Amino acid sequence: MKFYHYFSLLCFPLVFLQGLPLQGVQLSHHGHVTVNGTPFSGTGKFKFALVDADGTSILWTNATPTSEISIAVENGFYSVNLGDASMAPLPADLFYGNSKLKLRVWFNDNKGNGSVPLSPDQTLSAAPYAFSAEIAKNVPALESQLASLTVSLTEINASLTEINATTLTDLASLNVLISLNNAAADSNASAQYALIAANNAAADANASAQYALIAANNAAADSNASAQYALIAANNAAADANASAQYALIAANNAAADSNASAQYALIAA
Repeated sequence: MKFYHYFSLLCFPLVFLQGLPLQGVQLSHHGHVTVNGTPFSGTGKFKFALVDADGTSILWTNATPTSEISIAVENGFYSVNLGDASMAPLPADLFYGNSKLKLRVWFNDNKGNGSVPLSPDQTLSAAPYAFSAEIAKNVPALESQLASLTVSLTEINASLTEINATTLTDLASLNVLISLNNAAADSNASAQYALIAANNAAADANASAQYALIAANNAAADSNASAQYALIAANNAAADANASAQYALIAANNAAADSNASAQYALIAA
């Protein structure tokens, strides 16, 4: 049979995380545990609960009745923040309607003995209640500041709405100007395209006229060449006729010469 001895240092508020009373608050808890009179060292498993003054009603637990949290224990001492990220958060109104709360702790030494409640339950100190009372006292001021902040946000939203409206008007004017510029650019582009097309058509007409003139010049050159060829042929024919006449005259002269020579030979013979 193992006997557990336990005492706890008083819990006190540790952290106030949010802008609403006790939302996100944590309670710092320090305890000491012994097993058979020897301070425990190692990793122990704990469960925590806040119960009412009679100890009959559990008002908060770290998670579920079966959930255990591993905590390092050195020479019997351990420390934990109740309500931190590893646990269920502490309710915002936990200390308002409960004037006396007690902390109940279960301990498991990982030796096969299971989870054992440590006794006695520890009564919370007055610090959490004083802390919640101080926050409750400041609630009107916080609500006033929140109302002022709401008004300021409303004014900022109105200013942003006006700025957005002005921006939209300026944007619309800018879009109109862009459209006009685009239309002018399109018109200029169309005029440029028309001018280019006219220039191309004129260039094509000039090229066609030049091609027709070149063809006419070629035809005239061909005609002149044909006339020159005909004149050359006529001149050649006349030259051939003159040559034939000259050949015939030469032949006649030669025949006459031969006849005269024969007559002279005959005279000489007579």
